[in-house]
Amino acid sequence: MTRLAQLEAWLQGMGISWNVDLIQLVDNSRGCSGLALGVQAVADVPEGAHLCTIPKAACISMRTSSIADILETESLGGGLGLILALLHEMSLGKESKWHGYLESLPAREYVPVFWCKEELELLEGTEAEGRAEADKDAMPEDFETHVLPLLERYPGQLVKDYITLGNFQVAASFVASRAFGIDDCHGEAMVPLADIFNHKASVVQLAPGYEVHGAGEDDSSDESSDDSHDDSSDMAEAEASDDEGTLCDGHVNGSTGAAATGCSDDHSSDAPAAGIMSAAGPSSSQHGIYGITQANGLHLRLEIGILDKEDHLEIVAASAVPKGREVHNTYGEHGNCELLFKYGFALRENPFTAVSLDKEELLTAAKSLLGVRAFKGRRRFLEAETEILDPEEEPFEVLPNGHVSPGLFVALRVLGADEAEFKRWSDIADALVSPPPAPSDDIAAPAAAAGAAAGGVRKRRREIEVQEEIEGQLQEDEKESEADLSVPPVQVWAVRPAAAAAAAGGVMEPIVAEQPLQPEQHGEPGAAAEPAAIANGAAVPAGDRRSEGAQQGGDRAAGLGALLTPVACSMLERAVAARLGRYPGSLEEDEQRWEVQQAQQQQAQQCQENEGKPPGQQWQALSEHESAALGALLLRLSEREVLLEMQDALQQRQRQQAQHAKQAMQTAALAVEPEPAKGRPKGSSKAGSGAAKRSRQQQQQEALQKDEGEQAKRSKAAVRQKKGRSS
Repeated sequence: MTRLAQLEAWLQGMGISWNVDLIQLVDNSRGCSGLALGVQAVADVPEGAHLCTIPKAACISMRTSSIADILETESLGGGLGLILALLHEMSLGKESKWHGYLESLPAREYVPVFWCKEELELLEGTEAEGRAEADKDAMPEDFETHVLPLLERYPGQLVKDYITLGNFQVAASFVASRAFGIDDCHGEAMVPLADIFNHKASVVQLAPGYEVHGAGEDDSSDESSDDSHDDSSDMAEAEASDDEGTLCDGHVNGSTGAAATGCSDDHSSDAPAAGIMSAAGPSSSQHGIYGITQANGLHLRLEIGILDKEDHLEIVAASAVPKGREVHNTYGEHGNCELLFKYGFALRENPFTAVSLDKEELLTAAKSLLGVRAFKGRRRFLEAETEILDPEEEPFEVLPNGHVSPGLFVALRVLGADEAEFKRWSDIADALVSPPPAPSDDIAAPAAAAGAAAGGVRKRRREIEVQEEIEGQLQEDEKESEADLSVPPVQVWAVRPAAAAAAAGGVMEPIVAEQPLQPEQHGEPGAAAEPAAIANGAAVPAGDRRSEGAQQGGDRAAGLGALLTPVACSMLERAVAARLGRYPGSLEEDEQRWEVQQAQQQQAQQCQENEGKPPGQQWQALSEHESAALGALLLRLSEREVLLEMQDALQQRQRQQAQHAKQAMQTAALAVEPEPAKGRPKGSSKAGSGAAKRSRQQQQQEALQKDEGEQAKRSKAAVRQKKGRSS
């Protein structure tokens, strides 16, 4: 019997069931995206369909573990409590009722904390560099402080020979990558079958009636508690209305969201989890982030949700999934660095990947461009008005599709502002006032044409009207800024094809949101298999992460992006170049490695098909070293691409700024040209005007000479006539 078949038998024996008409469990020989098991659709899965039922008694938690009394006595909760519960069940071997489940797990989740020195060197230059070493140093201290004393206090109940630092680290890797909260009574738990669903990038947004508890709460007061030692102890909680049931969401910070159902234990998290969307009908728009709506050939909508039904969990489809495709969970809105450290893998395309810039490198670039005196004034202003220059505060991040993080934008705004403008600011609120929109071509061009046709009076009247519109908009923006100083991610320029197309026509302001798509028309069952339907159809009722209020924030982001001056862009360009210089080797070398890896994978799949491997048989799973090398490669590729996108965005932005500056100079030159003299042909040049002036002077002189000549002739004639009369 294969490992997969053994697991399926154990699951059924524990009362765990799945809808065999819609899904099947597969190993990585069947095209699963993960390194172990996965879930595949055997028929078109409609939105809202029931997929799985999991009794809570079948989950490993602090309540169900055979050492639940010890954990309660010692007041151990959160991630540490679950690690100890899991570690104890592992130590029991076949005597544990979860033995069949534990046997299906890999030897360990090969996250960077287990990597050797050679593998850690592959992280050079990335956001993950040096992080594994810090985690390695922290684990022994946790083990000695929290675990070893228990072995002395409970010698007959805990298997001392098995509970070692190495096995503690293995159990911690399972909890960090697989556990999630199911309710307040059980807290975090290992949930068999639910942890087989692999991750895909998705925008996390709950349908109306669902909410995430603890998403915006300050957990700093709990930092010293026993259950705060490990990041994997964080948990998100969500609940729905009574008629819909309670919601357990996708993985967040190493755990999955849980619903509150009546126990007082606090398992809050600092981030929302992936959850079920409305299963009542089609969506009116498409999910996206930073103008991106697809990654790795898949949409960014959630595919499953986990509902709390008191004594069991129910997994339902949050999106339609076509036959033959893998059904995914979402572990949270994690970039590749977080995915690699928590789960041991990375994605080729990840719209949540962010790359931090060195704050001192940005300040050095600013000092070089501004000069010492001006730079000191800007830095003093930032230090007095904000905390963003503090190394411990939010990082300066470059985000996908030409975006910058709020903190980085504020720094660029202040450091790159014109001197005259900077001197007018009294506080940071002045710096964050969105500029008035420039009159568009459909307003300015007709106004100019009308002015030219009707004369200076009408032209001047239209100029006054446009100026009044601008001043009115400026006053409205100032009023809004007084109430809202929040800064969203700001786009320098749209560089992805879809977003760039929307920016056609020379629009200077960045693209921050897409127009909602029309609702998907549900037709025959097989229609969902079309890629276009997968990408553009919807099982969720919200688009591009924006409610009506958030959309207003997107409009504000568009205005803020226009505040980045050429000097600010030059600062950012230098900092990005310095960040790119930290990666060893070239991007071309990494791209070639990825192509080789893809070719090897395709060859293995072809061999499998040629040899007719049975459905349940494993086929050439990646070794730990291969998975580490692949994760590091994808991390480097995704980070470099984010930085290169920013370089492209800056170049396009600077070209547009130069073009606008040239147009402004031409407009100014035309404005100072004198009006043509009355009667002069329209369009005559200044040279022609001067020639005409000289011609008139010459004519006047000739006329004067002619008059003088005629007068002399008349005088002579009069003299002769006088002489004649005298004679």
